[in-house]
Amino acid sequence: MKWQRVFFPLLVVCLSFCFVGNVVNAAPGRDLLVTSISGPATGYVRQIISVTYEVKNQGDTDAGAFTVGLYISQDNLIATTDRLLKKVAFPDGLLAGQSTETTTKVTIPINLAPGDYYFGAIADVAKQVAESKEGNNKKASAETIQVMRYQAYNETVVDRKTKLTWQKADDGTRRDWAKAGTYCDKLVLGGYSDWRLPRIDELLTIVDYSQYDPASDDVFGSRSTHYWSSSTIAFNPDYAWFVYFYYGGAYWFNKVDYYYVRCVRGGPFWPFDPSDRLQIVDDDTAKDTLTNLVWQRSDDGQKRSWNDALDYCADLILAGKSDWRLSTIKELQTIIDYTTWNPAISTEVFSAESDDYWSSSTYAADPDDAWFVNFNGGYTIVYPKSSYFYVRCVRGGPW
Repeated sequence: MKWQRVFFPLLVVCLSFCFVGNVVNAAPGRDLLVTSISGPATGYVRQIISVTYEVKNQGDTDAGAFTVGLYISQDNLIATTDRLLKKVAFPDGLLAGQSTETTTKVTIPINLAPGDYYFGAIADVAKQVAESKEGNNKKASAETIQVMRYQAYNETVVDRKTKLTWQKADDGTRRDWAKAGTYCDKLVLGGYSDWRLPRIDELLTIVDYSQYDPASDDVFGSRSTHYWSSSTIAFNPDYAWFVYFYYGGAYWFNKVDYYYVRCVRGGPFWPFDPSDRLQIVDDDTAKDTLTNLVWQRSDDGQKRSWNDALDYCADLILAGKSDWRLSTIKELQTIIDYTTWNPAISTEVFSAESDDYWSSSTYAADPDDAWFVNFNGGYTIVYPKSSYFYVRCVRGGPW
């Protein structure tokens, strides 16, 4: 019949068109994507947490072995340049249309700055699978995690980065250096009696150079004034180190002076002499096994303004690497050797001037000033960025 001669060819064409169209919409080939990712709302540096994520092969072809990269990011635009938490292998791959939900334990990085972060996942991060679509492999969590460093209790504060436990608030009494040590030795607080006066390098770890008056996290309630350390200066037994918590500077005064006291317990968790943890990598570089930072062993003998110091490190190519930068003040303080002076740095590892070296850290109270370390005595203060100081570059981190 005439209608049959017209209908059946049209039916075949329609079915073929619809079938082909459905295949296109269903993603031909292999197509891996992350459909969801989530984690806890809060966490501390060094804490082990669980991240849950689902990966799907929405293509019509089986996908072989692949790897998922798990990241933490300050924004929801996940990229391989974000902080990698872990790579997870899926050796069995996924069948066409198959999904798998996985929970993986990861550690919040020790040097992650406190703040809000997104979790992220990238499917087939190692490019093991030839996919029909390569631009849809990334996914960020809907909610953020608040990463914290300090865990506060009624009378104490635990620093999860250094593992030291601090007296939360001083007792309001100024003491000379000897009495400060005795006070901490006899202190019973938070159910503990093993308190001590902190070393200068320990006391500097709780300085917050992003703020001033006081230059410490609000969890401590510090006074904007001087606090004793237990460390005697290397060149005069009558003087000891202190930290001025108005802005974070470190210097020395006579032990008969009266300053406030904040006791610590736990540790020490790293050697006081940095040379005990510094490893010479080659003629040009040395690695700190505590911070994992790699340092330029010798400066180039030139003094520079702060801006020129930044540019010098950014342009430096040394030991085959080009990712050098000017260190933060916190990082630069980690290579001070308080057991010696002139220079106050390991001469077995570094070639250094007994002079001032720039950090990248701007003074919080004045954007025209920046922090530096004087490697003659080891003190830390600020000076105008137009000043000319020496430069020692670093790579890795930040710490």
